[in-house]
Formats: sequence, structure tokens, C-alpha cells
Amino acid sequence: MLIKSKKTNFRFALLLILSFFILSSAHAADAVKGKEIFTNNCTSCHMLGSVLVGPDLTGVKSRWKDEAKLIAFVKNSQEVVKSGDSYASALFDKMNKVIMPPQPLTDDEIKDALEYANAGSSPQPEQAQAVVSTPQPTTMPNGDAGTPVPSPVNSETTSLGMSYTMSVIILATITVILLYVIYLLSRTRANVTRVQWEKEHPGEELPAGRWERIGEKWGKKWKGIFSGMNPYFVVSAIFGIFFVIWVWQWYDRAQDLGLQIGYGPEQPVKFSHRLHAGQYGIKCQYCHTGVEKSKEANIPSVNICMNCHKGIKSGPQYGKDEIAKVISAYENKRPIKWVRIHNLQDFVFFSHQQHVVAGKLQCENCHGKVQDMERVNQQTTLEMGWCVNCHRETKVHTENPYYAKTYDFIQSHKKYTVAQLGGLECARCHY
Repeated sequence: MLIKSKKTNFRFALLLILSFFILSSAHAADAVKGKEIFTNNCTSCHMLGSVLVGPDLTGVKSRWKDEAKLIAFVKNSQEVVKSGDSYASALFDKMNKVIMPPQPLTDDEIKDALEYANAGSSPQPEQAQAVVSTPQPTTMPNGDAGTPVPSPVNSETTSLGMSYTMSVIILATITVILLYVIYLLSRTRANVTRVQWEKEHPGEELPAGRWERIGEKWGKKWKGIFSGMNPYFVVSAIFGIFFVIWVWQWYDRAQDLGLQIGYGPEQPVKFSHRLHAGQYGIKCQYCHTGVEKSKEANIPSVNICMNCHKGIKSGPQYGKDEIAKVISAYENKRPIKWVRIHNLQDFVFFSHQQHVVAGKLQCENCHGKVQDMERVNQQTTLEMGWCVNCHRETKVHTENPYYAKTYDFIQSHKKYTVAQLGGLECARCHY
């Protein structure tokens, strides 16, 4: 059927142009979505622009003739290799027969990730910048090398939920008030004594008291430092200052009792988080598999290490020695005895799943910037006041289906915190 109307031809051309822009924007949206999928699922083994554990995926679409087989390979590479596909088998051999873990992604998600990876948008410059800005290792309080540990002052909280700075200000204010009260009482006492003496002994001079005699003696010795001052007030002030310092020292020690800030023990294998999580961008969830599924984050097993180190035998920092310890543990079927760093008391309940999935907290909220640490060390107090203060400040994520359905009234509040949902109840954290 021929289209003769100019108006109809114009509409048809306009429809084609609009369709082109819609399709272009759809591809762009896929690539943007694919970047997030690629970052969360693929960066453990793949680096765009160079070979890591797996091959460089730049231009991957042009190397696979059948896109459906490529998607099947991403889902389960071993099934495609066993099917006899020549390209998949050659790729498997080329990558030292390192088995690619099956990916629980949909076809659309894999297409989006491949769309992003195919363009070769490498995140490496950004990673390199992060490595350059990494602070140099220093000696920690326990003598171990590690990242500088920030002082807990001004950032941590006491058991009452106040900051240390606020505690110092309150104690200093109380000290000044008490000293002023002592001064007023001493002046009042002196005036009452003088009035009573003049009443009982008219015309006679009030004899010097014990503190005044002491003041005159020391005033002459120290060239009149105490001249014109009430010695009782001076001595009381000196003792008061020393008493406050003494009390504050014990208070500060009591607050730090049992805390492990800066604790970063030497591990049986020198594992660099700065290299793995920082430079290579491996996600915490890849090794600590339980962080989104259970109470514990899980210490990674040797099998997870060998996903990469079946092909990587030497590292850029420690050479072959440290990786050889991992390979030896794997071959002898024995675990690596990692030393635990972060540990809560037995009477405290804490669930990683609840905080990471429902609360949407990042690992560095509690553990600091692990990606910048050569050896991980404890960065926060992990004490009750610190947790309580976080509950008071953290907003409830209303996009969570549970909260959106059960507490739909939260949407009308500008700020609704965890504390307002019962986050300060004792039974939430203590059995």
C-alpha cells in the first residue's frame, strides 16, 4: 500500500526518528544498568582492559558467534565446556582451567552486563587513583604495621550516648561551678566570722587565721603569689583540680575497658585487603558469603581463595610465598586459622543480614575503609553507646517492603529513625 499524503509521510518519518532515539536510549539504559550488575558480580575475576583471573571482556560479543551460548556460558560455564563447544573449551584451557562460578542472573541482566563490558569502560583509572591516595602504613599501638587508626575522641560515644568532647565540657563546667561555690562559701564564712568578732570584741582587730598565716608564710617565700588571696580557696582549688584530673583518668580508663580500637593481629597468611578490595575491587560479599544471609559474615574458606589462585600463583606484593600457604592448605585439605578481629560479647545479639539487607548499611560503617587497609584492624569501639547513637541517627529505609507495608505512616515523616521503631529496647540486642 503506497502512502501518498505528505502529512502521512511526515508522520511516518517522525515515527522512525522517535523509534531510533527510543532504541538508542534503551541501549544506553542497558549499559548503565549493566555497569552496576558487572561491578557487583564480575569484578572479582574480570578487569576491563586487562586479564585478571578471567579474560578481558572488552569486545566479548564479537568473539562469540552465538549470543545465546555466551549467556549460557555465563550462567554455567562447565555445562557449555562439557557440551563440546570448541571456543568455550579453548577459553577454559587458556585460563588455566579456572572454573567460573555459576551466576544466578537472568538473561536480561547478563545482556545488560555484557553491553557494558563489551564497550570496555574500564574502571581501572579510578582504582589507580584510589591506590595512590591510600595512606602509607604506620606502626600501630600493638607494634603491628597497619593503617593509621583515627582517635576515638569526637567520634565515639560514652555509655550515656554522649561524645567524649561533650563529657569533657560537662565535667569542666561542673568543676568551675564547684570551685565558684567553694569560693562563695569561704567568703561567706570569713564575713560571718568577722561580723561575729566585731560584735563580741568591738574595736579589736581580728587575729589572723591558720590559712591566712600559711598564706603569709608562703606568700613571702614565693614573692607574694598568694598575697591578697584567700589561702583556703587557693588550697581547695589546687586539691579540686587534682581530684578532677584523677577522677577523669579513671573515668577514661573505665570507658576504654575491653575496647580493641587499633587491634590488628598478624594473620597466618599476609592477605592485603588494600590489594584485593581496593585495587582489584573485589566485593566483600564475594569472600564473606554470609553477610547478606545470616547473623555471621563468615570467614572465607580456602575454596573461595582457590577460585582465583588456581591461576594466580604469584602476587605483586608478597610474591609466591604467601599464595603458596593457601595452595598448601587447599591441597592438604586443612583450613587456614585466621585470627578473629571484631568480636562482640556473648550476651549481645547482632545480625549482619538485618543491618546489611534491611538497614542497607555499608561495611565501612562499622569496619572502616577496609579497602585502604593493608592489614585489617578494628576502627570503632563497637560498644553499646556507639550502637545506640547509630540507632538514634539512622533513618528507616521505607523502600524496604516490610516497613512500607507495616509502617506506611513512616512515609509522612521527614525523619523516622531506628530508635523510634524500638531500636533502643533492651531485648533487641540482649537475649
